[in-house]
Amino acid sequence: MMGVVIAGVRSGCGKTSLTIGLLRALREEGYRVRPFKVGPDYIDPTYLEVAAGAESYNLDVWMMGEGGVVDTFRRATRGFTGAVVEGVMGMFDGHGEGTVEGSTAHVARLIGAPVVLVVDCRSYATTVAAEVRGFLDLAREVGVELAGVILNRVGSERHERLLRRALERYCPGVRVLGVVPRLRDAVIPDRHLGLIPADERREFAERVAEYWGEVASEYLDLDAIAGLEAGEPDAEPVPPPSPPREGVRVAVVSGRVFTFYYRENLRYLDRAGEVVHVDPEGDRLPDVDAVYVPGGYPEVYAERLDRRLMEDLRGFHEEGGPILGECGGLMYLCSELVDADGREHEMVGVFDAVARMRDRLVALGYVKGRITGNHPFGRPGRVVRGHEFHYSEVEVREDVEFAYRLERGRGIEEGRDGLVKGNTVASYTHLHVRSDGGVLEGLIRLASSRGGGNPG
Repeated sequence: MMGVVIAGVRSGCGKTSLTIGLLRALREEGYRVRPFKVGPDYIDPTYLEVAAGAESYNLDVWMMGEGGVVDTFRRATRGFTGAVVEGVMGMFDGHGEGTVEGSTAHVARLIGAPVVLVVDCRSYATTVAAEVRGFLDLAREVGVELAGVILNRVGSERHERLLRRALERYCPGVRVLGVVPRLRDAVIPDRHLGLIPADERREFAERVAEYWGEVASEYLDLDAIAGLEAGEPDAEPVPPPSPPREGVRVAVVSGRVFTFYYRENLRYLDRAGEVVHVDPEGDRLPDVDAVYVPGGYPEVYAERLDRRLMEDLRGFHEEGGPILGECGGLMYLCSELVDADGREHEMVGVFDAVARMRDRLVALGYVKGRITGNHPFGRPGRVVRGHEFHYSEVEVREDVEFAYRLERGRGIEEGRDGLVKGNTVASYTHLHVRSDGGVLEGLIRLASSRGGGNPG
């Protein structure tokens, strides 16, 4: 199967844009390509999906384990003719201290796919050879094939000639698989958590994919890249957990407001019965057995959030319905949200707490902790692994218990995360079903044991 990992020398070198372009160009050539994203990011994958016309899956060693990464890659590529994986940060940057653990290189080795390295060539001439040579040496040491490079942001024909000659002399055998000029009008807008999700601006995301697809078709060697193949995996696949019950209906509050979720979580919930998507800008809560509110931007759309759904959710909670909220979902389930301009907005009100936006990053990174005895549907002592990324803080104005005691990560308070009230749990930590300590399983069990659902 055609398979390639697009890595970068560092963050900001252009790998996201070029991955989007490669996916769209291959799609236009008739390939059915599955997109993937290394790491915990839930925003870049929305653009990869638009470009490829297929769902994008995360490959994250911290949350999925080596066997989980291999299993997800295998399952998600069935029926596809190829796979394109966008890396994270620099090629060798991961969660390990002084190691490549969790990095793009680590994932490439696990799935047996060659790497194409994107090099930002601004202000470079012969020095490009030193950088590429270093990447070649370390790639060999960690058992990864560096199949070639894409020279990005090249200033002129003379600049390209200097770069190529340097590589030919000091990095013999390295294939140049693309030379992309500096492009001034190719910016994807962002906000405090990264790119603006494609789900919010679908038409714009489609134009982005078309633009970069044309760039890829013109400046990349598509035939050579399409000839790269994924080989044998470097770990035994570990299948995902199976839901304990069937026939459970789970409402996922989503729309354009809450888009930060992992595809495998929704797959798991759907296998338990049925996932019902609910738009917080206009829908009511249907007859369901449980509710999942993933991360997103409630602060951006605070004035447009439908009060009727908030009342439905509060009623569902008061009747004992199980609710799981994450990050933006935590903010939504608070009583009040104060946005970046200091404006106050009433939220659902399950918890008497205020979510306040800050002008600085409050927390970013992986989370590890244990489930406490306060969790209504988690097993005490089980280990959870996840990820947090937020510019907000939550001030709790009532006595509450916490669902997780953290060994790594900030959470709501230093070392504690997951507000608990009744059968509702809301945390800053984004969970993944492969390392959630059975939390989603517990959600399904509790929903199934209650029976019935919400009358709506």
